[in-house]
Amino acid sequence: MARLVDKASLTGQRADAFGVQLAELSATLATNDAAALSVAIEKTAQGTAEMTSSALSLEQEAVASRREIESLRSQLTRACNEALLDTLTGILNRRGLDLRLNALLAEKVGSETSHCLIMLDIDHFKRVNDTHGHVVGDRVIQALGKVLKGSVQPGQVAARYGGEEFAILMPNSSVEDSMRVAAALRTRVKALSVEDRRRGGPSVSVTISLGVTALRSGDDVSRFIARADGALYASKQNGRDRVSFA
Repeated sequence: MARLVDKASLTGQRADAFGVQLAELSATLATNDAAALSVAIEKTAQGTAEMTSSALSLEQEAVASRREIESLRSQLTRACNEALLDTLTGILNRRGLDLRLNALLAEKVGSETSHCLIMLDIDHFKRVNDTHGHVVGDRVIQALGKVLKGSVQPGQVAARYGGEEFAILMPNSSVEDSMRVAAALRTRVKALSVEDRRRGGPSVSVTISLGVTALRSGDDVSRFIARADGALYASKQNGRDRVSFA
């Protein structure tokens, strides 16, 4: 932008000078002085060339600046999007989920459906880290993130809420559909097997506990999440590896 301003300023100065030259040429034309007219025409021709060059340079700078601004805007958009992603799993992080929830709760809900939220947690995840190490623990989280990413439909959102806790936001979905998705996830994760390559030991299998809730009138983001989290806690209290509804 500084370069563009400098070029525009220079072009403006040359335009002023060119205006003076044109005024001089006009005045000289009225005198019928051939020698003076020849000099005025030569100065005007030189001024025209300089003005053309300056205008072309300004145009080129404007085009370059526009391209640079578009590139910066694209980089900024990409950086903003990346800031909302969990680096380990590639799905949304908690901040990204909160933004989606706030936007969703601002929308109206249809009479036949509701917005539903699934919260889920890896059972006994500390035991996985203690037994197999954090590298394997990270691979378990990555595997779960991949399952979630492959399970959501267009418009639905998978997120890593924090640590070993995840969430799936299901806009305009019935409770029955959300419970079916939760049950299918529980089954798919239970069938997962993550190899412990470093220790050469047996593969690691995990289960998940899930809680499902539907949006209620008057809910804000905190109440919506807290109710789904309460259902998740109920699944933990009742033996884990199950789905509960609040």
